[in-house]
Amino acid sequence: NNNLQSFYLAFSYVKLYRSQPEPEFIYVSDARIPPIVSSDMVRHDMKRLLGSVSSSSGLVGSDGAVLLDDRTTATALRNTINTEEEIYYKYLGEETLKKSGLAYAVVRVKEYQEQEKDSALTEIQLAADVAANDESITAGPEVDENGSSLVVTQDQVAQVCVSALLDPGALNKSFYLRSKQSSPNDDNNLSEQFQSLPKDPVALP
Repeated sequence: NNNLQSFYLAFSYVKLYRSQPEPEFIYVSDARIPPIVSSDMVRHDMKRLLGSVSSSSGLVGSDGAVLLDDRTTATALRNTINTEEEIYYKYLGEETLKKSGLAYAVVRVKEYQEQEKDSALTEIQLAADVAANDESITAGPEVDENGSSLVVTQDQVAQVCVSALLDPGALNKSFYLRSKQSSPNDDNNLSEQFQSLPKDPVALP
């Protein structure tokens, strides 16, 4: 076609999203963040995530009443504010990562201990959801009726993070990390657990 003419097209920038079969970024977040967070739950003015699980502290008397002096009340209030802000910023970190275009996995952990557990007798559990009445998130017992706990060790957190980096089943997923006492014959297959987890909804920019 002799009518074709050349033209000039200017780009201010180009953003490329590469296809990544495995996560390239692992984010260790907070298990007190609920699995579903609606926009009205995020209070940027208060630096709070409404509906998140935070713990309070106090002294319990023999009759079950909570005894708080002025110093304890001030300390409990300060810890609660710090805890709620920490949850808020952990959630913002999750959202920033999900909107970045990076391939990721989000590991939500309540707390972890430094002492080691016998890996042959401990099973790592991954879950997409944690029930709202799960006492192991709040100030309840560390181990629930099924022998499962949200308290894990540093080694278990590291094992899940390293495994997720090499597993396509963990791609763009957020999940909670638990541990459970098991027998030496139980197969702790993280790859199968990654595969069973649902992918996160696509985050809007």
